[in-house]
Amino acid sequence: MPLTRPAFALSAALFLALTGVAHADLTPMDGYGTTRIGGDDRYDVAANVSDTFAAPPQEIVYVVSGEVFADALAAGPIAYADNAPILLTEGDELSAAAEDQLVRLSPALVRVVGGTSTIRTAVLRRIEEVTGAEVERVAGVDRYDLAAGLLTERGPVDTVFLVSGEVFSDALSAGPAAALVD
Repeated sequence: MPLTRPAFALSAALFLALTGVAHADLTPMDGYGTTRIGGDDRYDVAANVSDTFAAPPQEIVYVVSGEVFADALAAGPIAYADNAPILLTEGDELSAAAEDQLVRLSPALVRVVGGTSTIRTAVLRRIEEVTGAEVERVAGVDRYDLAAGLLTERGPVDTVFLVSGEVFSDALSAGPAAALVD
């Protein structure tokens, strides 16, 4: 199955955001243009990806920790299926970059992916304050339970991508392909 532009963009955005790589030399692939999306840190990169690809108003926006990779990687294919951007925040307070994007995007629903030890309840309250949106937390007893919960809430599925929860590279590589499977 060929990698589509949205799936490639999702993979590249997650890689850049989660690794904190804000600037890189890019060589265009045949038939594709190149757009550099950078920022001062991973929070800015995620916000700049959102600014480039997500137009307001958004029905759903995902907010994940910029400090814990597993929740963000589990959310990637689901956010793609929802045609929703992913913003990164710090665990103790809503990142300024995410807050600015949430205001701009004016979502109806914000899904915060991660438990209270990853993203504090005060962050959810701040999201409610700045957006007026419904805010729901998606969490599990651990990263595996969270990933399974994100998948199974959609109902029965025919294909599951099973990757290690200990290193990010497996999920990063499989995420775009998983996003393309119904």
